[in-house]
Amino acid sequence: MKQNGFLRFETNLVCKDGSNKIISVNANYTDRHGGSFFSFVRDITQQKQTEESLKISEEKFRNIFLKSIDAMFISSSDGVIDDANPAACEMFRMTLEELRSAGRAGIVDTSDPNIEKKVAERNHAGRIFIEATCIRKNGERFPAEISSVVTALNPIQSFVTIRDITARKQVEYELKESENRFRLFMDNSPTIAWIKDEQGRYVYFSNTYEKRLGLHISECFGKTDYDLWPPETADEFRRNDLEVLEKNEPIVINEITTNHDGSTCYWLINKFPFIDNSGSYFVAGIGLDITDRQQAEEQKQVFEQQLLQSQKLESLGVLAGGIAHDFNNLLAIIFGRCSLAYRKPTTAIENIPSIENAAQRAADLCKRMLAYAGKSHSSKSIISLHDLVDQIIQMVCSSINQNIKIISDLASDMPHISVDSSQIQQVTMNLIINASEAIGESQGEVRVSLTKRNIKTDTPEKDYHGCIIPSGLYACLEVSDDGCGMDNETQRRIFEPFYTTKFTGRGLGMSAVLGIIKSHCGALQLSSTIGHGSTFKVYIPIKVGEYLGVQSTYQPTSLKSWAGRGTVLLVEDEDEVIFVAEAMLEELGFKVIKALNGMEALDQFQQNVSDITLVVTDIGMPVMDGYALIGELKKLCATLPIIITSGFGAKDITTRISPEHIAGMVSKPYNIDQLREVLKKVVDGISTQE
Repeated sequence: MKQNGFLRFETNLVCKDGSNKIISVNANYTDRHGGSFFSFVRDITQQKQTEESLKISEEKFRNIFLKSIDAMFISSSDGVIDDANPAACEMFRMTLEELRSAGRAGIVDTSDPNIEKKVAERNHAGRIFIEATCIRKNGERFPAEISSVVTALNPIQSFVTIRDITARKQVEYELKESENRFRLFMDNSPTIAWIKDEQGRYVYFSNTYEKRLGLHISECFGKTDYDLWPPETADEFRRNDLEVLEKNEPIVINEITTNHDGSTCYWLINKFPFIDNSGSYFVAGIGLDITDRQQAEEQKQVFEQQLLQSQKLESLGVLAGGIAHDFNNLLAIIFGRCSLAYRKPTTAIENIPSIENAAQRAADLCKRMLAYAGKSHSSKSIISLHDLVDQIIQMVCSSINQNIKIISDLASDMPHISVDSSQIQQVTMNLIINASEAIGESQGEVRVSLTKRNIKTDTPEKDYHGCIIPSGLYACLEVSDDGCGMDNETQRRIFEPFYTTKFTGRGLGMSAVLGIIKSHCGALQLSSTIGHGSTFKVYIPIKVGEYLGVQSTYQPTSLKSWAGRGTVLLVEDEDEVIFVAEAMLEELGFKVIKALNGMEALDQFQQNVSDITLVVTDIGMPVMDGYALIGELKKLCATLPIIITSGFGAKDITTRISPEHIAGMVSKPYNIDQLREVLKKVVDGISTQE
């Protein structure tokens, strides 16, 4: 250069060790001495890194500030808002300019005297965290959390965050209300409730605990059962608690306590485990005072012996409706066969055997009922146990709910056996009826089996009492169900005279069953599980044996009659009744599709819906009865004509089925002329509608 000049620039410099440095160069040129440079070099690497970090930090802060869902402000010490994020504008329904104009005093309710107090109590770091009421532009007020920190900038500024906690406050309010309702319920419930920690220390009592047991709650917190009860009682309570904790599942137990006032109480206790949010284990308990119930049970036992004979007659009364239904089915066979023979005399020979068979079955039914009622001579005789059990099954089938299916598996090679037939009838019927009651209104099965069992000395069997059953050959009658099952207490007391979990008026009493078995030198076994049903096994010694055969007297025939039109879906569970009804319908000119129960009928209807003209159905059937079938059919086709044939009274039927759903009704027993009249009326009605 020919003249003086000044030059400043920044550049990267590679050092001798290979590292990079950022340097600032100040160079001054002079033309003295033929021209020369005077340069000053400064390492600014750290300064540049600091500036870059500050830039990144500012970008991050700005990004958080703009995208936060909480309202954020930057304000001066006098409360003026210098800046606000979009969430703040959204929360307060104001623009940024409106927020600046309103200031902190315009959005926070400062009328609460606690606000100033809380602000004055800020800690040494200058932080404030308070709950206050904020105000939106439209005057709406809402609870908020306000967090403020004073920056070290000059001038001094505050960074303020506001969070709307309306939802949280609502949850807290609802939780508090729920706790109040829970406490109100527990404190006024007839049950007592408590909670113990893993070490057995009480952490909660309901007020009823104090009222029922005479303990002062304030003196019980933090104490164990060993502080409150006698050692033997405390030991039992602790064993139960440990069982709950080890198995991690509820238990139901019966406990007896001698209260501090000297009174004795019987309790039904439910204990169950739970874990709180911190992972700590607790045992909760709910107790129901059943002292009155227990005393009533004890008083009841005084009168049970007097009810033994009347209980037997009551069971007969309960069966009366079902027996009437069975008789009407038999009469339907007789009347139907007779009416067919009358119209076609040449078929009389074919119909007479079925008429005789039905009449004989009716006579046998009368005999069984007389024997069961104690009106016939009762003594031990050699009988076919197979036939006896089979007869009882047939009689009970017409008496129990149609939702229950009885499955029999009777060995055909059973020998004759010496028993009191009337008493064995009582045992069989009582076990089957009790099994059906255990199922209740649910769909279920009762299985009845009869087999020979040879109990050997080297493989002994134990009876209900835990006694070894003597070795020998036995007839084993087994009745099992898939009903509700029995708990240990019920199994222990089931053979007490007329002990029952619900009084229905049925049965002879299980004590009578056990007594009859003992009188026959037999044995009984019982197994039951809650929710999985029960099984009773009756062992009767076989001393005299002779194998029996089984003969069938059923000889179905077929007939045709009166010309009609269309296809009838015939639903009936009695083989002979469905045979007669089918023959009558075909004689009257109809095609017939048969079904033995409601479920089968529903399937047949869906498969042949375009062909079926009308339905003729019984009411009492297994799997699905007539009531349920009619309801399902009307859902599929509201205009489908349905004729009911039943041995039950018309009043009983019309109280459960709307008359508009019944096209006609034929009461059993009926003949072909009666059936024709109803069918003609229904068919003529269909023709009129068409």
